[in-house]
Amino acid sequence: MTRQFNVPGIYSPTQYATTTQKPVVDQDTCTGCQKCISLCPEQAIEMKDNKAFILSKKCTNCRICIPACPFSAIQ
Repeated sequence: MTRQFNVPGIYSPTQYATTTQKPVVDQDTCTGCQKCISLCPEQAIEMKDNKAFILSKKCTNCRICIPACPFSAIQ
């Protein structure tokens, strides 16, 4: 079961369909702004070579990082 979080103004639990595929960062689009890192409740995102990288073993698929990215680099 995927945990759902409600971050006012950014995320609604009904905004995204439930999926088992965990989010991935498009390294070409990521600017390294770290907004996704600050919102991840599981601390499952870290920086590698100035780009966000999702640690799949820690990621619970809450998907908060997707709308948090102002550059749509996470899908």
